[in-house]
Amino acid sequence: MISYRSSNLNLIGEYLSLYNRCFVKFNKNLEYLNWLYIQNPLGNFIGMDVFDDNKLVGQIGGIPINFKFYNKHVKTLILLNTCIDLKYRGGRLFYNLAKNLEENLIEKDYELLIGIGNKIATPAWTRSIQLKYLCQLKSFIGLFDFSKIQNLNEKYNIYNDWNEDLLKWRCSNPINKTKVVNMSHCQLVCSKTSIPFVKVFSPLFFNNLSKQNLKTKNLGKSLNLFIGLSNEINKSFLFRKIPEYIKPSPLNFLYKFLKKDYHIKQNEIFFSFLDFDAF
Repeated sequence: MISYRSSNLNLIGEYLSLYNRCFVKFNKNLEYLNWLYIQNPLGNFIGMDVFDDNKLVGQIGGIPINFKFYNKHVKTLILLNTCIDLKYRGGRLFYNLAKNLEENLIEKDYELLIGIGNKIATPAWTRSIQLKYLCQLKSFIGLFDFSKIQNLNEKYNIYNDWNEDLLKWRCSNPINKTKVVNMSHCQLVCSKTSIPFVKVFSPLFFNNLSKQNLKTKNLGKSLNLFIGLSNEINKSFLFRKIPEYIKPSPLNFLYKFLKKDYHIKQNEIFFSFLDFDAF
């Protein structure tokens, strides 16, 4: 018998088994899931699970992030690790999970839901709870003039507000340690990628972080990868857009305001690898 239940982090070992069944080469472990789902300073993972009798066969959920909308914090959840066992796909499990999650988030006073959907998940999200499609995340690689990155928070209406506690947590990813880099005009955060000599980075577009409380390093010699949405970086003549044919799947930015209707414009949002579970 199929049943739907709120996610229970006492079952995190079962969640890892589900992900290993559903995702090709899922290279995460229990230490990583504990870090991501339980140690987040903003709160624990929130989700809905579906069982066939007592067998876990699917899950939809995410973690809280610290988004600002017109300079006010909005209670936001970003979706992660959405999955359903192969033989249970194609029915109404996804629809029911999504509807239950949305109702749960509204009860908990969440205001904004964000997802990064691939080619398969995007239509499921837009059909089930009408997440809006904004655009694909942009991908650029090359050398970048970092002097252009300063005071970006004055230019955007929607962005993730990374304070020191959140940044320390984000940098402690046990699978891929993330580092703060001090530049002459700004600070960056970077992580390794699977591509030799290529690091993914994001600017910290606020200037209230105390450098003495954060572990910092030099950028070193490497090509730089940016994945996200940024007006300044997309306009850099030193960056080159990654061709669509070498990407494994499009990364589609999806969103829904849960208490009022608002249509995000692409040029008013800043979003980077720091804000979703990619590295």
